[in-house]
Amino acid sequence: MGTQAYNQESGQPIALVFFVSNLLKLSTVVAGIWTLVNFVLAGFKFLTSQGDPGTMTKVTTKITQSIFGIVLIAIAYTATAVIGLVLFGQADIFLNPQVTGPATITAPY
Repeated sequence: MGTQAYNQESGQPIALVFFVSNLLKLSTVVAGIWTLVNFVLAGFKFLTSQGDPGTMTKVTTKITQSIFGIVLIAIAYTATAVIGLVLFGQADIFLNPQVTGPATITAPY
């Protein structure tokens, strides 16, 4: 069944939009978990560093990179919404796609 049901109901190849949407959601979850792990590891290293300047520099760098990563994720979501708004008139077209046809199908997740 897979993507064929979406393509048949919409009358056009819409499965790529669902793939991109799911890829964005998955990458955001993975990036968020990775950032959380980095924050926890940096905090643990900060608490156990005992004031070592080299370790403090590494901790600061790790926290800065984690914050930069979260900001980059937010920019990616914003850019995706702007592109969807400009091209299709709907900001969440890529983030939350809807298939309409003879019978509306929702995503299989």
